[in-house]
Amino acid sequence: MKISTIILAAGKSARLGQPKQLLKYENQTLIERIVSTVTSFDFEKNVVVLGAFTEKIQPILASTNVEIIINKNWQKGMSSSLKKGLEQVENSDAILVFLSDQPFINTELINGIITAAKSTNLPIIATKYGEVLGVPALFKKAVFEDLKALEKQVGAKKIIKKYAKNNQVVFVNFEAAAVDIDTIEDYEKLLNT
Repeated sequence: MKISTIILAAGKSARLGQPKQLLKYENQTLIERIVSTVTSFDFEKNVVVLGAFTEKIQPILASTNVEIIINKNWQKGMSSSLKKGLEQVENSDAILVFLSDQPFINTELINGIITAAKSTNLPIIATKYGEVLGVPALFKKAVFEDLKALEKQVGAKKIIKKYAKNNQVVFVNFEAAAVDIDTIEDYEKLLNT
């Protein structure tokens, strides 16, 4: 199975007031953390979608093994970034989608998702934390068209929920995926963990 990754990092961090991708945790920016974790695997292709803060983030990723895609329409929401990334990896059998603001994503979780993907014919492997179904998530080629049809602020969660209703999703439990950074309070909480 040829798997590629898409890391979504195009947003303007409106609630935070500064680029969340550049917040530091354990001596790395959040974008460096996720890129470092993802590139430790032998994926077909690793794509990072940038937008609002391209000029600030791109130099940080210059020495990494990722393909940087610029979403000039990042204001149209997460779906536009996801579709932009998908254009680059359509020849893959599956894509693994990540957000740049989940600091605790680790190799154990990614291995669990890949193992689940290889052992089932179901089209989606999603992370479950509490009652939330979300990303990181792996989408097989069978659902690429659904992802391309997403619009505006709607992210991949909509597709996960749609397929979950028909028992077409495998869930990998990972409570730490619930931690994401949207506000200064979230960041302060993270630093005090």
